[in-house]
Amino acid sequence: MLLDTINNVLDFTKVSSGKLALEHTEFDLRTITQTAVDILAGAAHKKNLQLALSVDGQVPNVLRGDPGRLRQVLVNLLSNAVKFTAHGEVVVRVTLEGEAEKKALVRFAVSDTGVGLSEETQHRLFQPFYQADSSTTRRFGGSGLGLAISAQLVELMAGRIGVTSRLSEGATFWFIVPLEKPALAAIPAPAEGLANLHALIVDDNRTNRQIVRQQMESWGMRTWS
Repeated sequence: MLLDTINNVLDFTKVSSGKLALEHTEFDLRTITQTAVDILAGAAHKKNLQLALSVDGQVPNVLRGDPGRLRQVLVNLLSNAVKFTAHGEVVVRVTLEGEAEKKALVRFAVSDTGVGLSEETQHRLFQPFYQADSSTTRRFGGSGLGLAISAQLVELMAGRIGVTSRLSEGATFWFIVPLEKPALAAIPAPAEGLANLHALIVDDNRTNRQIVRQQMESWGMRTWS
């Protein structure tokens, strides 16, 4: 916890002083998002939480930007979601918000079934060192810097960040960033030989069924669940 706090303070200082430079390199979006989910998989498993990832089929595979900082924001949001969720699920959804010839506007959303947030708290949540109430640090730990750093990083990437929530009804933290498309931006190739095949999807979690159904239908399959 001390190391995390020190790293957060260093990052916050770099961003605030304008000394943090973003990378601009090609990366595989699905690998980045899966890695972020894998980092929190152990913590989610210990709490018996369902942790799921859904990447829309229209989102290009390869994009250009800063993959390390994208992953950092995702891990921050996922870490908070797992921390403040006692039971239920945490779901990451990646969708294409819009696109142009050379740009893709990608939306990342992390939803949970946790404690939720009051309207008053939402207005101040991205301020540095702010936490929802005075007992938060004692109960859950943390410095209150993760969301402030995430907001700063998203702003550096020319994006925007926000949250929708109701107290005791979970929360959805989201951010939208423009990413550059390489000259030959790849959309995931459809799976061959699966069109019109029938599939019955069975899982005890509705979100998992929806994600699998979405993926199979993008391949042209006919599904029931």
